[in-house]
Formats: sequence, C-alpha cells, structure tokens
Amino acid sequence: MKKRKILHRLLVFVLTIAMLAGICPQGVSAADILTTVSKSQTAVSINNPRIVQDESMRAEQKVTWDCVYFGNYPQSEITSKDGNVYNKLRKRNRLGW
Repeated sequence: MKKRKILHRLLVFVLTIAMLAGICPQGVSAADILTTVSKSQTAVSINNPRIVQDESMRAEQKVTWDCVYFGNYPQSEITSKDGNVYNKLRKRNRLGW
C-alpha cells in the first residue's frame, strides 16, 4: 500500500511538471520581446534567418543566422598607464594565450 502511495505521488508530480511545461511559451524570438531601446538607438538589427537561393547547395538555398555573443569585454582601451593589468596582458600575449 505504501509503494502505491509513493508511486501515485510521483505520477502526480511528473504530470504537474508536464502540464506546466505546456503552458510555457515555446520558440520565443528576440523580435517578440519588447525592449526599452528605441529604433534610433539600435546599431544593428538581428534578422533570423536570411535565406538566399544557392543552386550549388543540396537544398538549393543557403540559410544564415545572426549570432549574439555574450561575455566580458573591456569597456576602454588598456594602456601602459594601467600598470599591472597591462603588464599581465602583454605577457600573456607574448606567450600566445
């Protein structure tokens, strides 16, 4: 009887998760999300996908997607005035890292 109760609770949990997953939006693109940046402030717009006819390809078309890369990038140029950071980066560059 105890095994059956545990199995019943597990089944209820799995079905609840499945139902919640069905409510979540699928395939939301960046174009669907409202942004606070006006059109005049955006430098580049992302257009996915771009399809160009190309007879040399098996599907007779070439599909290109834009990519957005996330990461940490310097906000200003690092010069010799920055001291220790500049020396570490310069040393790494010489070592080919």
